Amino acid sequence: MGLVIGRKPGESIIIGDCIKVKVIMDDSDELRLRIEAPREVEILREELHPSYTDFNIQLTEKQKKELIEKGVKFST
Repeated sequence: MGLVIGRKPGESIIIGDCIKVKVIMDDSDELRLRIEAPREVEILREELHPSYTDFNIQLTEKQKKELIEKGVKFST
């Protein structure tokens, strides 16, 4: 179970002592997350993490091929 927090553009949350996640609005009015963390902290979108096997199972073969062409590696 995780923590659910509502944030508006310009508002942030702090994780631990060194990670800040800020909600921003881009030029096309879409919400984005700006993550500030030390360089040694690896930050990956969940679908790119090797242990995210549920995502691997849900993809069609066509979707997997398109992602592989973009350099995404899947766990087996």
